[in-house]
Amino acid sequence: TSPTGKNCFEEMGLAGELLRPGGFGIYLRLSDVPAGQIEESKFSPPEAAVWNAFRSLTLLQRRRAIVKKFTPVLDLLERASQKDIYDPRKDMDFNTLLPEQSGFKDVAKLLPVAVYVAFADGQGQRGVQLLTTGLDVFDRLSRGLLIQYLGGVASSNILLPCVEEHLPRMSQKDAVRLEQASLALIEREPAVRYSIELELSLV
Repeated sequence: TSPTGKNCFEEMGLAGELLRPGGFGIYLRLSDVPAGQIEESKFSPPEAAVWNAFRSLTLLQRRRAIVKKFTPVLDLLERASQKDIYDPRKDMDFNTLLPEQSGFKDVAKLLPVAVYVAFADGQGQRGVQLLTTGLDVFDRLSRGLLIQYLGGVASSNILLPCVEEHLPRMSQKDAVRLEQASLALIEREPAVRYSIELELSLV
């Protein structure tokens, strides 16, 4: 399909694609490893390169480095949140492949890192914005086939522990914003209902 510029599905697909060649999985895996507690001799060349950059950094410094490297992904998420969303495929059936789902989940894994850095740097408003934006986008992405629903739920579930972790650090104003955004999500038609109806229409 041709890009329309009006569908947040496109930004999210690109966001997932940016994470794969950037070695995001390596950065994430090594970000919390204390020096001296990993067998460096078993590193692949890409892992060794990341570890050499991380070795002398604190946890916060490592996470700041990850956010800086993958800021374009967060920018795409923000752009996606400002658009409608619909699956661009004209026809789907039970054999339809959905390769973009793993990329969406990778975007979800970046958000807790970015939220941590935001709160650590005293930017609570930014942290809440990242949380509410992610929950909104992943809810909307879940309105498709059952596998899309499950992917959206899995991505949202990656964010939920962030709420509990950072709630004590939120100002009352930011906590109210998060509460209002959460209530707005609850008031939507359940995504699972949409998915079940779509699956039944394919039978």
